[in-house]
Parts: sequence; C-alpha cells; structure tokens
Amino acid sequence: MKKVLIFVMLLCCISIQAQEDKTVVEVHMKGSKREITKKLENAGFIETKRNGQKCMVGILAGDTVTIYVTKKTVSSQVIETSAVKVLQVLWDGSALAYANKPGENNNWFNGPVVKLLPKPGLMYYDDLIINTGHNGVLNIVDTYTYETKNNSEKTVPVVEIPDK
Repeated sequence: MKKVLIFVMLLCCISIQAQEDKTVVEVHMKGSKREITKKLENAGFIETKRNGQKCMVGILAGDTVTIYVTKKTVSSQVIETSAVKVLQVLWDGSALAYANKPGENNNWFNGPVVKLLPKPGLMYYDDLIINTGHNGVLNIVDTYTYETKNNSEKTVPVVEIPDK
C-alpha cells in the first residue's frame, strides 16, 4: 500500500503535487488545529509522530494516509467596497460579482470583478446586491481564473463576505 502525505491547512482549497513515490496533497480547512484534529479523530485517524512531527494516521480510499496539521499565513490583502452586485452564479454555489468603488453611489458597480465564496444561509442570484458591512472591506483569500465569452483568460480575486 503506498503512503500519501496530506498537509491540512486552515482555509478552503485543495492542490495536489506528485513527489517521487509519494503524493502530497495540500488541503485548506477552516478551524483551529484542535478543531481539525478532533474532526480527523472522529473520522478514525489516530495521532502519532513521524519524522519528529505530530501527525494523524488513518485509512482514506484504501490507502494509509499521513496528515500533518499546520497553519497557513492568511493574506492581509483586501478590497474596499461598500457593496457588490452578482453578475453570474457558478456551478459550485459561488458567484462572480462587480464591486463598487469606495465612496461611489451604491448603484454604480464599475469596480473590480470578484469571485464570492459560497456562504451558508446566503443564496446568490443574478443582480443580487450585497452590502459589505460597516467597514466596507472584503478579504482576498485566493485568485480564480476563468475564460470569457471572447475566449480571453481573466484572473480575479476570491473574496469572503464579512459577517455583519
């Protein structure tokens, strides 16, 4: 049985990279190290030490999996805007939206295009306007690349809508 190393981080995204005979998977999850470790224990993983590092070992899809829980530095980049207007809802529940520029009338959305992460309790639909709260800041957590109707490639920031 080949071994798989998984690094568990504290955001939401997955990237896979092959290294010799091992596969390294980086998984970003929300929560503290303690919360993530508890979830892994509930899934049948046990805590141990490998190469001098604490890790969780268990079975996933028939393979022995070693998971190292680490913390990723969160970007401090932000977009200042008082509201966003949904332009298109994507298949995964996220949405592309126009932001308005700070200090502009809320009806003008000629700022940058952003991708809004899915948010529990909030369903996106075309032309939905979402106020960004009292501080008017969206935290950038990643980037998203897509192809336009004109076959040009665009990369936009992925942002989280703050809780009010």
